[in-house]
This record gives sequence, structure tokens and C-alpha cells, in this order.
Amino acid sequence: MNIDTNREDQLMAALCHASAMIPLMGMMVPIAVWFSQRERSPLLRFQAMQALAYQILGILAYFLLYGCSMASMLLMFPITFLGASMPQGNQFSPQLALMLLIFGLFFLVMMLLSAVQSLGAPLYMIIALVAGWRILKGHDFHYPLLGRLVMHWTDAPPTPAAPPQESA
Repeated sequence: MNIDTNREDQLMAALCHASAMIPLMGMMVPIAVWFSQRERSPLLRFQAMQALAYQILGILAYFLLYGCSMASMLLMFPITFLGASMPQGNQFSPQLALMLLIFGLFFLVMMLLSAVQSLGAPLYMIIALVAGWRILKGHDFHYPLLGRLVMHWTDAPPTPAAPPQESA
């Protein structure tokens, strides 16, 4: 759906989304646009708040994944030291098997969380750039699920369609 706004509003809204490329500091762009331009245009009010919510959600997800990964790694160290303090011998004890199993599970969890982070970060930035590109090209953009939530927060009306072009 095309949106009917001026080019400057589209550019500012696109910059709000593209600022996700600069983690943490990029949040200053949608905050500044929302505080200074929210009365100017419903497009800027909605898109700046949506970009800010998306960036906050992305940073929270990053820190949650990072914290879980660190906790998993820190829990592996005591298991490693306990395994090293076990009596040495040619016997394979049940305690050693249990420790190896727990170590393997923590290692697997850590690797899965690292894979999610490694794939999620580029995807997060690509989605933000697509949002900025769509707004810059004059199309409406709503992040899945998040767009509806922000629409309720800002009491923004659905973005109006551009008037139909008359054919000659």
C-alpha cells in the first residue's frame, strides 16, 4: 500500500529504521524524531515509535541470548573441574558418565545459542533495512506483531492509501 506523505517525512522515517544498524546508539534517532516530529505527521509518529520498539526488542533479545550463553559456559567449568578431580583409572564410572553427559548438554546449549545469535543479528539488521527501504519507496511497513502493538500504543490510525492515479 502506498502512503501519501512528503519526501522529507519518508526520509526521516526510513532513517529511524536504518539506525538499527548502529546498536544502542542507533536508538537515539527514533527517540529524537519521535520527540521532535511526532505532531508533524502520523507517519513519523508511528514509524519512529515502531523503529524504537523494534530496536529495544532486538537489544533485549541479544542480551538475553548472551546471558544464557554465558551462564551455560560458566556452569560448564565446575563440571570440568569435578571431572578432573575424580580418581584416575581405567574404569568408566557412572559419575564420570553423568558429568560427561551434563558437560555435553551445556556445550550443546551454548552452541545452539551462539548459532541463534549468529543468524539472528544479520536477520535483525536486514529486516530493519527492508523497513527503511519500503518507507523510502513510499510503501507502508509494519513489523509482524510489533506493528499492531505500536499502533495501539500511539493511537495511530491505519496509514491512508495514496489517492488513485487517474489514467488519461
